[in-house]
Amino acid sequence: MKIKILLLFLLAPVIIFAQNYTLDELLGLAMENNTTLKQSQINLDISRARLHSARINYLPDLSAGLSRNEIIKYDTRYDRLHGSDSLSTTADNAYFTISKSIALNNVSYFSNKDASHNYTLATIANEMQIQDILYRIINSYITVLENQKRIELQERNIIVQENIVSESRSLYRQNKITQTQLQQSEINLLNARISLLNAQNTLSINRTRLFDLVNVDDEEKDFDEVNIYTEDSDFQRELNIDQIYRVREQEETVNKLRTSIQSTKLDFLPQLNLQYRFNRNLDSNEYRTDGNTSHTIGLSLSYSLNSVFRNHYSYKIDRLLQDQNSLKTSQLIRDITLEYNQYLEELNYLQQLDILLESRMQQAIENLAIAQQRYRLGLETQLDLERANYENLEAQKAKEDNHYQLIRTKLHIDNLLSNKLYEY
Repeated sequence: MKIKILLLFLLAPVIIFAQNYTLDELLGLAMENNTTLKQSQINLDISRARLHSARINYLPDLSAGLSRNEIIKYDTRYDRLHGSDSLSTTADNAYFTISKSIALNNVSYFSNKDASHNYTLATIANEMQIQDILYRIINSYITVLENQKRIELQERNIIVQENIVSESRSLYRQNKITQTQLQQSEINLLNARISLLNAQNTLSINRTRLFDLVNVDDEEKDFDEVNIYTEDSDFQRELNIDQIYRVREQEETVNKLRTSIQSTKLDFLPQLNLQYRFNRNLDSNEYRTDGNTSHTIGLSLSYSLNSVFRNHYSYKIDRLLQDQNSLKTSQLIRDITLEYNQYLEELNYLQQLDILLESRMQQAIENLAIAQQRYRLGLETQLDLERANYENLEAQKAKEDNHYQLIRTKLHIDNLLSNKLYEY
């Protein structure tokens, strides 16, 4: 019993180390460690702080002060000449002031509006960054899974091709096949090894990209299979333009420009400024204590002739920018609609292809079973059996490739529409 417990203890680290990566695990690590997401969150916090700072400008200006003065006085010239003691007194002064200025083109109002637009843009940008990182990680994860499966099938295929080459050489020595047929079997073996090398290289590249996004070290473990979109046989997504991040960002940019145009329009008008100031002053010394309170209201009207020319060109630039952004918005919506329709066409094609590949794979499995049975009965050669095995592997590979391409296309559609990609 002690030996069994000791063996379990020794094997425990190996079991833990052998655990595969999961998509949930990598997404969670990315949300904690990805540098781009950290920078995006900092930008969002900066925009939020600037918005709060701009809102403080709405408050009245408050000021207070306190001073202490020592006042030395000489009563008469006689006292100064005869060295009489001087008389001194201490005066304390305290004041408290409240003031607020309201202008027709209020700087505080437009500063707050601009900060509000910037915060909205930063919020959308942060959501876009999160969406982009999730999309890239899931896409890379699917590619890794695809190449893991492809390598497994290619390794099995190489064994089959080696058996075919061995059998072909035997038949060639018996003059049952030509040299061309032998060379073709050897070429097929080389092609299988090349395909395996390509799959291994693609796997390595995508693992590197994936762990660079997650910002953790790769422990060289395999990846667990995922069930995203696999149970969604009736995949339906509506094109909702208003929820797409890129459209929301563009619309907020247009709104920010409208605010700038509104501010420029007001600059053409005379500057009307209403001011109010409340001041409470306390003044005390050794002989008296008094103070005063004042309320001041001012109204001023001014107009800068030079600003007419500056505002003219500022307004013209803003209007041109508005036209430019309108064109950008229209083009953006057209591009998204076109891309969405292209993805739908690709999805429809892959779904139809999947049905045909499923039928092909079932027939290849049945054909392999028949070939195995006929081989046992001596009705088929080893070469015929290996060729049936090869056709079965090719059918499986095509089915697996299409399976992962279907998942990837559905992922592209959800990312395009800014839908939530994955629950983790």
